[in-house]
Amino acid sequence: MRILGLDAATAACSAALLEDGSILAHECEEMEHGHAQALVPMILRVMAGRSFAELDGIGVTRGPGGFTGIRVALATARGLGLAASLPVLGITCFAAVARAVKMPPDASKLLVLIQSRRRDVYAQLFAHPRQPLLEPAALFPEDLPAYAGEGALIIAGDAAVGAAVAFGGVARLAPGPGRPDAAMVATIAAEMLAETGPVSLPPPSALYLRAADVTLPKGRR
Repeated sequence: MRILGLDAATAACSAALLEDGSILAHECEEMEHGHAQALVPMILRVMAGRSFAELDGIGVTRGPGGFTGIRVALATARGLGLAASLPVLGITCFAAVARAVKMPPDASKLLVLIQSRRRDVYAQLFAHPRQPLLEPAALFPEDLPAYAGEGALIIAGDAAVGAAVAFGGVARLAPGPGRPDAAMVATIAAEMLAETGPVSLPPPSALYLRAADVTLPKGRR
């Protein structure tokens, strides 16, 4: 099985090509802006001349994260999927981050925290990297301990370091940058496709946990 994974939802852009569980090619670049210009050239380099018709599917992060980056990645994945008649599978940023975490045996829960660029953070609690416990939410740091509840906790994600103080030192930080990455997106998408088979799937929709921040020009209604 050959899967193309894409991510542009946070402060990075990445693409990866997975074949039978192994990453054949992978690129990742940190960036606050410019995802729309970076993503397609990155995909072409990862594909390295291979035809998109050779793929079995495309996995793409659908949020939460930056409004523009999410839309860029989803539109690109949908366009490629439509052109090559491929299934497109949406993966949350929470699932992609969680999948990269190696849980120690004494930890019972994993809390993934994604930057919102505001005072709140996007959060989802997992029993282990493949099993969500609660629905995702946008929360202020002081509300995170109540959301996570009791038990030995690992926290991961690009908002984890800043939010760790809310736990008073009882939560442990997972190593790594904590951003979703296309390699994990492709891995999860391959597993989903192996379970469902090449069935007709609806196009993935964006996951937003609060409204987009939009400022209209002065004088406009």
